[in-house]
Amino acid sequence: MKVNWVLGSEIHPNLIDITELKKIAPLWGSTSTWKHYKTDNCICSDLKSAQELIQRAFHAVSTLYVPQDLFVPLGRPNGLKLFDGTFSNNLFDNQDDFISLNLASVDCDIVLMLGFDLTPFSSDVTKRDYYVSIAKFIKASPDTQFVLVDYNNELSPIFSSDIPNLTLDTFEAVQELLI
Repeated sequence: MKVNWVLGSEIHPNLIDITELKKIAPLWGSTSTWKHYKTDNCICSDLKSAQELIQRAFHAVSTLYVPQDLFVPLGRPNGLKLFDGTFSNNLFDNQDDFISLNLASVDCDIVLMLGFDLTPFSSDVTKRDYYVSIAKFIKASPDTQFVLVDYNNELSPIFSSDIPNLTLDTFEAVQELLI
């Protein structure tokens, strides 16, 4: 059984011990998660940020994924992982979280989601677009189970019960089941 963690960019520092997370599965997330969680697979879809990371040789300490169309502008550095597809516009702020979910779920049985904020909102269009994109993606991946781990907030109605492959569970239960 293949399992991956996806850490949302809103994850609190030191929420769960890194070594305990890594006993269960590799970590995926935006580059913002690396500082506190030493994320194994980091996503960076922004050219300027990717340039800064490459200049600091970040791709030597973590597997760095960038959009394929940034490879040449970045100077074709060795050691980068590329993904195809970009957003036609900035629909929402957490694009790297959405990309992490997509990449981590490839040939994966279970995706453990930690640090995501999927609470109800009133009129924030960017948040709605983000939620709708995540919900559609999860529904379109019926062979993968997505688990919101230690999610203690109210869940937006966008993630209603018509998404059977999205569940909530505790970290302790995940540990018990997967270690």
